[in-house]
Amino acid sequence: MLLQATHEGSALSSSSLVFRKDSSFEWMNGLSDPVEGRYIMKDSLITLEKIGFDDVVKSKHLKIVHQLPWSPSSSDWVVQINNKGAIIDSHFVFRVVLDNRNK
Repeated sequence: MLLQATHEGSALSSSSLVFRKDSSFEWMNGLSDPVEGRYIMKDSLITLEKIGFDDVVKSKHLKIVHQLPWSPSSSDWVVQINNKGAIIDSHFVFRVVLDNRNK
């Protein structure tokens, strides 16, 4: 596993994006079947081959950031961005819980 990021929606639902070293990813939310696909990662930018799973991931462009603009917490996050690099969804952000990119 290269990178894993989670979104804690509520006690009943959480979502997870898992990026593997073979350029495949898996989306899991506990309420529906997992979705698998391919991605390209360059530095902190991630491009997914497909989107739309569970109406949560709306952009195929993701970015790993070290802090959210609206939060004092300093953690690594995966956010959805538009073509210009602006964050497009402040609710569905994913906290990085495992990062093996530099190993």
